[in-house]
Amino acid sequence: MKKRLLLGHNPVTGGRHLGQYFGSMIDLVELQDEYNCCVILDDWMDIINYPLEKDKVLQRSLFVLNEFIKAGVDTNKVTFGLSTFFLKELSEIFALILGFVDSDFLDSKYPKTFFGHLKESDRVFLGLQPRPTLLEKSYSLYGPVSYTIGLNIDIFMGGHDVEGYIDHIRHVLSNINDDTHFSVNKTEFMPSKFPYILDSFGEFMTQGNGLFISDSEQNLRNYLKESKSEKFWKQIGYILKSFDNEVKLSYDKEVIENCLIEHLSIFRKESKTNKELLEILYIGSQNIANQICCTTEILKKRIGLLKLNEFD
Repeated sequence: MKKRLLLGHNPVTGGRHLGQYFGSMIDLVELQDEYNCCVILDDWMDIINYPLEKDKVLQRSLFVLNEFIKAGVDTNKVTFGLSTFFLKELSEIFALILGFVDSDFLDSKYPKTFFGHLKESDRVFLGLQPRPTLLEKSYSLYGPVSYTIGLNIDIFMGGHDVEGYIDHIRHVLSNINDDTHFSVNKTEFMPSKFPYILDSFGEFMTQGNGLFISDSEQNLRNYLKESKSEKFWKQIGYILKSFDNEVKLSYDKEVIENCLIEHLSIFRKESKTNKELLEILYIGSQNIANQICCTTEILKKRIGLLKLNEFD
């Protein structure tokens, strides 16, 4: 039986940048035959953390799914889910999971997150409450934990920025097992092949400084021409060589630029329609909902929650 592999993506910003592509998307293409793969586009987390963007999140989620498909991910092999499409099932297991979270542990971890660092003025600017709500604090850390446990995931894949979720998963599973002897797979972290992709100035690539894979050829070339970092060019040259042995390992900027533009040309091809993309997400989300529901029922029995009809 194939092991279950999970990849989570935040769709609020829309198009993926080069760091996300080389950091996880291309890995998924290579692993989709070896593992039972699932990708969660966690739009519920985005709605919680970016309330001013909530009306745009669905369209951006469809755009991200389209990019995965263009990258070579086969939706017949990889399950894609949108968290708001299975929110009922997710909310139930999330509520159960919180019963095994130490409040001191949560309070110690949240300040280390991006939103935990924000000043009140920054929070208000983003449309958030001046002080973090309990939902914001808990879901940011334990939302992904909930669907990881709910889907009985073996491997959680991503960059080192998401490696911390493994600690949260182990913390919860340890408490669950101590109290209920509830057994699920021990989730391991699989780092991306290229977890740290540099931007044009040699810094860690983010949404704020990234090269977006679906940009026009002209925009891509403009970004590359502004690059001041030799480390950036060497890294991109090395990565391109690793994908294609026919590519000569050269640190000539013009050669690397043309190879990269050609490599990213797949993202400028015809897209699937929104209807087709929604159907993929609906089907995948229903499968995810069914799996989480099964795990939830087992967990509820373990902790002694009875159905009403059991009193008859």
